[in-house]
Amino acid sequence: MQEQAIRPDLRRLDRRRRSPPPLHRRAKIHRNFLDSEEGHTRYYSLLTTNQTLAVYLGNIVDSTYTGIYHVNITLHFYPADSTGSGRGSDFIADLTTLPISRNLPLNDGLWFEIENSTHVESKKFKIPLNTYRAVLEIYVSFHENDEFWYGNPPNEYISANNLTGIPGNGPFREVVVKLDGAVVGAVWPFTVIYTGGVNPLLWRPITGIGSFDLPTYDVEITPFLWIDKKSARTHGKLLYHSDSLLSLSTLSNSTGLDGAFATNATRTIISTGVVTSSHGDVATTSRRELRYTDSMTMSNDGNAQTLDQVTNIDTSVDIDHHRDPPPPSTKVERRFSIWYASDNADNGDGSGGWRRVRNVQGAEGSMLVKGNLVVRGLGSIGIRVMNGAILGM
Repeated sequence: MQEQAIRPDLRRLDRRRRSPPPLHRRAKIHRNFLDSEEGHTRYYSLLTTNQTLAVYLGNIVDSTYTGIYHVNITLHFYPADSTGSGRGSDFIADLTTLPISRNLPLNDGLWFEIENSTHVESKKFKIPLNTYRAVLEIYVSFHENDEFWYGNPPNEYISANNLTGIPGNGPFREVVVKLDGAVVGAVWPFTVIYTGGVNPLLWRPITGIGSFDLPTYDVEITPFLWIDKKSARTHGKLLYHSDSLLSLSTLSNSTGLDGAFATNATRTIISTGVVTSSHGDVATTSRRELRYTDSMTMSNDGNAQTLDQVTNIDTSVDIDHHRDPPPPSTKVERRFSIWYASDNADNGDGSGGWRRVRNVQGAEGSMLVKGNLVVRGLGSIGIRVMNGAILGM
């Protein structure tokens, strides 16, 4: 099988995840500490044999951002249930992780580095012959011109005003996953605001949602197991597959540097397949429905920007093996939005300031900037926690 996935590089991830860009300081030493704990039981199979743990901290080397990292990594192992009973024990025993990364050499890390919208990376991999379910976990991060992609103006606006050094390609991004040439999934990523975003003074001591732990996205590929005609053994078949293709529209209305832009997108992917295993004939149906709206306004000769963006993603996985008790089905409904307004005022001495920002967390701030240094400013943020749930049916 051949998997084709768009997965941007992580070169600037660690600088943004660990601390805000350094401000102008006088005769002081500032140290930033970060403690992070994560569970990695789902990668259990990778730890059953000798492995090499590699740590890669990409960064921009210059007089402003370069620093020294001291990193301690500790792995905690705990014994499994000695009786070996229960659904959880069976799940861990059956779980196998197949790392999917770019081919050698790996001079700049393991991830796929995507340069533009037509650049495609692929990887061949082998799935064990006794597999009865397969899920592709996708990591996505954003860097360079796409670091704050959700606020990028359309290319037409940049060209009409002869702008240079302005990130473009509009405020919509999609990660498409293909398996043996068929589109099996699409990811519309969460709008992560890194610690240097909008106003660095907002992110002290907390950070933007997901900035220290980028979200991942699961794509169900079980319906496509064992349909490779080149394989000597087949244990299943694809019963139904529908990809509505991406519907993307952008309306622009601009005069000079001021303008209004509306972007809308929809997509639906449905797949059903059956795999014959020791569990009998297991039929799996995967549904993914995506909806996106974005409204962007540029005013004050392009110095002020207002953004209102909403993404809805509904996914479900239904499993049926005609036995009692029936396996649980999973339905996940996600809705994430971002709204912010910014205004950059030229005070005549090379300084400027952001006026206001608000997303789910809710924040306000202002700062005085000279060159690339923040001279002074204020930032405040209030947290509003929204509880989410995965519904089992």
